[in-house]
Amino acid sequence: MIRHSLGADAVMEMADYLGDKAVPVALVVPFDGTQSFPVPGNVGRVINFTQRDYAYMRPGPGFRGSLSNVDLSADPTIGHTTIDKSPRLHVRVIAEVLAIVGGRGVAAPAAAKPAPIGEPAVRANDTPKPVPNGSTLIIALPEERGASTRPATPPAPPPPQKPFAAPQQVDPAQIPD
Repeated sequence: MIRHSLGADAVMEMADYLGDKAVPVALVVPFDGTQSFPVPGNVGRVINFTQRDYAYMRPGPGFRGSLSNVDLSADPTIGHTTIDKSPRLHVRVIAEVLAIVGGRGVAAPAAAKPAPIGEPAVRANDTPKPVPNGSTLIIALPEERGASTRPATPPAPPPPQKPFAAPQQVDPAQIPD
């Protein structure tokens, strides 16, 4: 699950909800959430990109996965409205997703390799683990202005519209009380 700002808060809450339903979640990537959350035990890996000094994730009850809080506050090129658009963060997140879905052999183009990102403030076992069958990986990347993450397909034609009809006269005596 990957989201930004209030959406980052929502993916943490969604992971907790799925934990209540015994649904494992392979990866959660909050981009600059507005709060700190405990990571539930059903989550395999969290990479929390933040530029705030208070929005750090922490291990919750039963959590045995990998947790990285990546503090980007020292990077002048990243702010709240641009953190989810950073090409180097995109490369890192895509690599994490590919590692989970089995694409470990797919390499990023040389020009797209990310610059080093600071050490995480919290690290609970930072080794990615295989995801058990039946786990959940939900990806909902934000769309950039003018670009779409959806395939280019023509929109469906609008349904046919009935021609406009003028209102009919109604006898008030025929309207039931």
